[in-house]
Amino acid sequence: MYCQKWSVLLLVILLFTLCNVTICVGQGLILFYIRDSLYMMRPDGVDPVKINETSNACPSPDARFLAILDPVLDHRDNLYIHHLISGKKIRTLKLKVHVKSDISWSPDGQWIVYAGNALGVVREHREDTNMYLISPDGKQHRDLPDQIDASPVGFEWAADSQSIFYNLLASGNRHEIWELNINEKLHPIKHKPFHEGAQLFGTYPSYAFSPNGEQIAYTSTEGVFVANVEGNDHRIVANHGLEQFYQVDWSPNGRNLIFSARNKNEEYGLYIFSFVNQEISLLLSTQDNLPSRPLWIDDALAVVPSNKITMTWGKIKNRSKK
Repeated sequence: MYCQKWSVLLLVILLFTLCNVTICVGQGLILFYIRDSLYMMRPDGVDPVKINETSNACPSPDARFLAILDPVLDHRDNLYIHHLISGKKIRTLKLKVHVKSDISWSPDGQWIVYAGNALGVVREHREDTNMYLISPDGKQHRDLPDQIDASPVGFEWAADSQSIFYNLLASGNRHEIWELNINEKLHPIKHKPFHEGAQLFGTYPSYAFSPNGEQIAYTSTEGVFVANVEGNDHRIVANHGLEQFYQVDWSPNGRNLIFSARNKNEEYGLYIFSFVNQEISLLLSTQDNLPSRPLWIDDALAVVPSNKITMTWGKIKNRSKK
């Protein structure tokens, strides 16, 4: 009994020590880009940390790994898997084509989707871009069937990992998104999930599905909107004091949205909208550079240092949600 009490005490001391050295797990991680570098931070406002100098990467859904495309255009048939926290490279995956757009990891962790042209024609303007899947260990490859050859971009997975949504860049119609089921031999399905007259920003629209797959959040020049996945019941949730809206994502528990925007003072920032109290809070503010493409992922296993880390870019202010 005496030994058991000491064991419990030592365990409590160890956990207390770890939580002073690291952020306790379960809060989630927010990833975003500043120019061509990838950063991560906690939703509680701890200073961001630069984790990789890349402009095209995607994290695994459990926040353990990071898939990174080779930055050299002629080597864009190489995909590297790194530990997200340590940055250590684990393996190199050889892709079937040179990737022309982004990549995206499925919510169940089984696949990474990419699209591109045959090797050697990456520099040509081609519309016959095909989509493929590769497993994170590189052992499985799949060609996706029945595609529409019009430069698919902006990949978003359905919450159940059974469908991929994307835009057709060559079509020039940003209001349409297409859904391709990865397991059924079905033709892609066209959707128009945005409200009528939505002024969408960027090459292709920013949208994300809620963790339960029942809602979609998206940005327009008017603000951040939420609707059901059928494209009905559109409602604006964030626009107060902000002038330009960029990208949006859901928190893993579905209670918040993270989005990038610019305020009336020409300052860029990351903002969090809470569905619980219907309030917007500033998470991070920069004067010179947009914190773009925010992605909020769960972190059941990942921990990062909790001490303040000096940034190496621009002037930055962090604001706590509290």
